[in-house]
Parts: sequence; C-alpha cells; structure tokens
Amino acid sequence: MSRFYTVTYKATTLPATNAFDLFEITPADDKPVIFHGLKIAQAGTADYGDAQEEGVPIQIIRLGATVTSGSGGTTPTPRLVSATGTAASFTTEAANTTVATTSGTLEELDDWAWNVRMPETYFVTPEFRYEFVQGQALLVRFSVGPNDAITSLFNATLFVEEIG
Repeated sequence: MSRFYTVTYKATTLPATNAFDLFEITPADDKPVIFHGLKIAQAGTADYGDAQEEGVPIQIIRLGATVTSGSGGTTPTPRLVSATGTAASFTTEAANTTVATTSGTLEELDDWAWNVRMPETYFVTPEFRYEFVQGQALLVRFSVGPNDAITSLFNATLFVEEIG
C-alpha cells in the first residue's frame, strides 16, 4: 500500500552563494520513497527587478551506500495528502546548509535552473518518477546558491509517495 505526503518549507531568507540541500529524505527500512514533484516560489519584491534576475541550478540527487546527512536545517513534518492514514516512516530535513555526502554513488537524476522571479512547478511523469530505497537519500539540492540572499518569503513543497 502506498501513501502520498507533502513536505513544506518556508523561510524569510535563503542562503546566498553556497550549495545547500533544500530537502533531504531518507527512506525507512523496506519502505521505498518515490519523488513526484516540487513547487518553489518567493513572495515579496526584493528579487523582482531585472538586475536581480538569476537562474539558480537545482538537482534531484540519489545518494547511495553510506549517507552522511547534512546539517544546519530544520525537520519539517510530512503531511498526508489523504485525510486518513499513517504517519510517514521516512525522515525529513530541509534547508541544510551543509550538504549530505556519501561514500558510495552520487547520482544526479535531474538538473535544471529556477528563475527566482517566477514560481516553479515541477512534476515527473509516472514513467520517469525517481525511486529511493533504504540506504539511499533523496536530495533536492541547490547546487549553487543565489548570487545574493533571497530575503523575501520563500516557499517550497515536496510531493512524495511512500510504499510499504
């Protein structure tokens, strides 16, 4: 049986220049997690001028083998999409300023850029959804932070499914 969850993160400032993990999901034993999508946006006017426009690179990464979690972030609670069901078994971190690492394989599954002036909605078609199992981590990483800190309200929602 599978369950669908959202994980949200809100901040008044995003780090500038350095790479950081916007989301880090670690699946539980025998309960794979499937990435379905991501929504990100900022509210406010600080980065809406032409001179402030930039494309921030975002990656979907699968870490394997021994994963060392990032640090410096928060631990948001996954929320069920359905009105009933069980709490998520996977662990969640958001906005880690020290990125997660691995002694195994780092697989870049997707890579694109977010224009900070526009909201981004990114969903994967069913045939291309990314699956993560025990011993792996799902990362949504800003591989390079914005040139200058985003100081208006930043919102992000991760959409995942847990099987088992």
